[in-house]
Amino acid sequence: MHVLDWGGAVNRSSTARRGLTAHTWDLVCLGLRSTYRCIAPDLRGHGDSSWSAEQKYHLADHRADVEGLVAHLGLERFVLVGMSLGGAVP
Repeated sequence: MHVLDWGGAVNRSSTARRGLTAHTWDLVCLGLRSTYRCIAPDLRGHGDSSWSAEQKYHLADHRADVEGLVAHLGLERFVLVGMSLGGAVP
């Protein structure tokens, strides 16, 4: 999964943002990084992320991607923001 991390205030709640591609949030994250750490992943098969060889594109698959990213980054408290298909990921 391709992820953009704009850095920012790490001691503040991190934000993981979901759109179809990480670049959906470029301007928003540039504006917020003085206050928040902004992290934006691509949805699988979108942007710079690879396609699923097993054709796994259900919402549960996207949710597992987010859970894996949160665990990998060690995020305990964060705000999850999404739009379009990224907004439908539970």
